[in-house]
Amino acid sequence: ISVVPSGKDEVTVIIQVPADASPGAHVGAVSLSKDPPTGVQQGSSIGYEVRSIVSLRVSGDVVEKSKIKEFFTDQIFFSTADVKFTTTILNEGNVFVRPKGFIVIKNMFGSKVDTIPVNDGQASVYPNSERAYTANWSSDNFQIGKFTAEMTLGVEGSTGFQPLLSSVEFWVVPTKIVLPVLGGLLVFLLIFWIILRFYVRSQIRRATGGRMSARAREATSLSRLSVVVIGLLISIILGLMLLLFLLG
Repeated sequence: ISVVPSGKDEVTVIIQVPADASPGAHVGAVSLSKDPPTGVQQGSSIGYEVRSIVSLRVSGDVVEKSKIKEFFTDQIFFSTADVKFTTTILNEGNVFVRPKGFIVIKNMFGSKVDTIPVNDGQASVYPNSERAYTANWSSDNFQIGKFTAEMTLGVEGSTGFQPLLSSVEFWVVPTKIVLPVLGGLLVFLLIFWIILRFYVRSQIRRATGGRMSARAREATSLSRLSVVVIGLLISIILGLMLLLFLLG
């Protein structure tokens, strides 16, 4: 065919389905191409090819079977609430499937934090193949702790609505906030312990007339390792109490 500039033409395409063609969905393409001009001595020549997708369905026994092959996040620990989810859907049937649904994100107390859509564009999975879908969750609110993402997808077919369910767990720990807070608590506890130790010793000196026995000195002194361990334990407890207060 020859198409003039800014013109159009029609091409009739006849698809002959073989008698032994398997039932279900089939896909192909109608391709038109133009070879680049020959004999060009200077410059460049351009050729092109355009295709139009053709999808048809052969009658017969239809198999509608799909499942979630995997559902995961790109990592387990995040410093900010910016998480990417990836799910791979395996189509073991002989027709196209268009899974669509949402992901519900819950915090460590089981409360719903957010809901994000999956496959809003309704992209299909070819028969006997698989396809990966991605979804992103980000939040400007302060988020911390363990989260659970529960994914619910639905595949609509001739036999009804098939649900696909999966879940994944991940952590959000804002290190830029948590580490300074814990460090401040540890410094506060060390200062408090030093003041308390000085106060106890001063009271013992006052009661004993300025003299301290070896047993008294031993009782009022702790090893450096003990101080560090006690400080860390108290910091962890106070940190957990702070988290409960912020998330409660």
